[in-house]
Amino acid sequence: MSHATNSQFGRTVLRPLAKATECTTLEWANTFTRELPGDAALEEAPYAALEKQESDELTVDVPEVLLRASREVRGLWSWAVSEQHENPQLISVSPSGAQLIGLSASAFWQNADIAAMAWSGSTRLAGSNMWAHNYGGHQFGFWAGQLGDGRA
Repeated sequence: MSHATNSQFGRTVLRPLAKATECTTLEWANTFTRELPGDAALEEAPYAALEKQESDELTVDVPEVLLRASREVRGLWSWAVSEQHENPQLISVSPSGAQLIGLSASAFWQNADIAAMAWSGSTRLAGSNMWAHNYGGHQFGFWAGQLGDGRA
């Protein structure tokens, strides 16, 4: 399948892996994307395609419009690539939220810069695949049709 060469339809730049620290090394079950129907427009996570490449290049031959643009999705979720953030800062850590994933809040503060990059989406946690929810609902008193979680 060939794609146009402009940035909307060309190759997609992915996020690099986060440095391995206590706050970035987790085990992923990926139950949601494995067991529930997703967007048929892109059957495989873009990071799975990246792992099959023989180079260290962080781009894949996947149209960016499938990962970042607002569009109608047939399924409960779609693969996504987060926005790159300049200089993210860790300003707060929820102790109870950290506990839910088996960590302490101090694990985040010990590596605050790495945690900020990883948890803002500027880098990717090893073994993780970014995806966005698909849902519908009312906004401002009117049925808005299909919505999403901002391609986070």
